Amino acid sequence: MLFQWSKKRKILEDDLLCDGLKGRVRYFCTRYHGAPDEVGRMAILVDGEERLVISDEIDSRIDAEYYGRSHRSFCEIQTQYNDQGQFGSFSFQNAILIFLETPIEESLRSSDPLLNLFAILDRRVGKRRLQKLRGGLISGELPPVPDWLRFFYDLRLEAEGMEKLPVPSPVDKAHFGNTV
Repeated sequence: MLFQWSKKRKILEDDLLCDGLKGRVRYFCTRYHGAPDEVGRMAILVDGEERLVISDEIDSRIDAEYYGRSHRSFCEIQTQYNDQGQFGSFSFQNAILIFLETPIEESLRSSDPLLNLFAILDRRVGKRRLQKLRGGLISGELPPVPDWLRFFYDLRLEAEGMEKLPVPSPVDKAHFGNTV
């Protein structure tokens, strides 16, 4: 593993998670010792339910597709998986390291959806900034977000007592992202 998980989890859950989500959002990580390559998985749990699963298997699939007969770039393949809410362990761990070293505003503006996720759940993002983000997503000023990330936006908005994002019509799907 790239870092000591328990310390990073403590920072994410205890130090940076907004008060309204403490106790509701948890980060999970395990390694299957004795399994080939000691594969593992990670997850973000909301109210005890896995909402985003991160796996070494996704890293393997992306690599296999890239090194196979694909004519697409590694970034294109990875983006396809990420848009569907599928992330490899390496990407997740890397995003945590970047997030912890990056100003919150940069994480909010990042093209990396995992950095957006961590930023949306962060206590440093207040109600005014959340309202601006919500307005930007509705108006189209901000880039579209996939449905899996939209769940976390709605979770944070709800935790702050704010109105969730409107449910997009089929015409609006191009703006709000694809269904997983």
